[in-house]
Amino acid sequence: MRSKIANRVTVALFGFVILATSGVLTASGFGLFSSRTHSDWDIQPYVQVLPDPVPPAGGIDSLDPHDTFTPGSLPGRLDNLQGTGNIGYAVYDLAGNQVAGRQPDQAKIPASSMKTITSLGALAAYGPDHRFTTRVVSSPKGIIIVGGGDPFLTAGKKFHPWQASATDLADQVAEALKKDKRTSITLGYDTTLFADNEWNPGWNGSASGGDIAGISALSIDPPMGSLSDVAKTSATKFSKLLTERGITVTSTKPETAKDDMEVLGEVESLPLGLIVQRTMQVSHNWAAEVMFYHVAVASGKQGTYANAQKAMETYLKSVDLWGEGMAVVDGSGLSTGNLIPPEILAKTVRTAMQDPRLVDVIRGMPVAGVEGTLSNRFGDGNASDARGVVHAKTGMLDDVRSLTGIAHTKSGHVLIFSFIVNDVTNDYNTIKWLDQAAAILASS
Repeated sequence: MRSKIANRVTVALFGFVILATSGVLTASGFGLFSSRTHSDWDIQPYVQVLPDPVPPAGGIDSLDPHDTFTPGSLPGRLDNLQGTGNIGYAVYDLAGNQVAGRQPDQAKIPASSMKTITSLGALAAYGPDHRFTTRVVSSPKGIIIVGGGDPFLTAGKKFHPWQASATDLADQVAEALKKDKRTSITLGYDTTLFADNEWNPGWNGSASGGDIAGISALSIDPPMGSLSDVAKTSATKFSKLLTERGITVTSTKPETAKDDMEVLGEVESLPLGLIVQRTMQVSHNWAAEVMFYHVAVASGKQGTYANAQKAMETYLKSVDLWGEGMAVVDGSGLSTGNLIPPEILAKTVRTAMQDPRLVDVIRGMPVAGVEGTLSNRFGDGNASDARGVVHAKTGMLDDVRSLTGIAHTKSGHVLIFSFIVNDVTNDYNTIKWLDQAAAILASS
């Protein structure tokens, strides 16, 4: 069997560090995340000045399972903060004690805070070092490109040096074909890992219809805000790459590859941990939906919404992350059919903090006022205490705003939180409330 696979690069999973005396998570774990230094992401780093950390790195429970926080005036300060809409929140300390809450067990639409749960489920299923392979195999009349569910396969500029390149794949395939004196071929594309071009009914509202395309196991620079056939469009891109390399493609059509077909070339995705980090950092809807499908595949089923919903529910119940009234509809949070209690989202964050295999969920959270989806937030004077010390995933739909993550407190603790506002009537005031609520935690 011919294969031109590049050497696998293994990602070191860096744990986060906790000060033994106070349980404070340092910047080496949550400021400028260690694994992010391998990338060329357009992110301005923030370095938090804290005392020297005490090794070794590890999970929350293994280092400081009893770090508790005395609420004091915190619940009253949150209650007195003026906000509009249907507000729910849950705040926990590292030991798992709920130190503040409002309707914490009432399921609400989470918007993109849903990506926290999706990322956790994918990492639990595969581990942070897992890579998804896109391959091209030889068929009797030509070749077949087989989609492996890589959400970031690109034919253009990479945002990370380890990102899989369709150009590299075309180089491998063209070289192999020319070696066999085959310069005119048909191009098939196999998307059977997932149900191709499946559209989630929950996306039909105006809040989400322009933010996602139908899901496919084969995507090269997937279009956002389009309902076009992603697999067909991607196969056409690959055909053009082959043509540029002297291979004539006479036709392009769906085709199913067989297991015994000769491999002409393949490329591997970023490690899943870095896929999760990127997804959380920029709130990437497509990548979240692809990870959602992969949870179904890990359960032994085809990637479909029905299978992913069932697999995710099974997993969440197995780790005690399922609450009354919950509904998991998609992976990105674009659907208003998702219903998650704030306490479940907060507990999801704590679960990620306890296990080094899951900690990329936390690493990917933007830093308040510094990077990603939080780069332009927390400018208000009453929210400035959160800048640089709150790390959180945002959520936004037409009538929904949310914020889920962690806060370093002035008193030397870490608080875990999820704030969700449904039935938003004033967007500006709601974002202001979320930022100030996070700042109250940081200032405690």
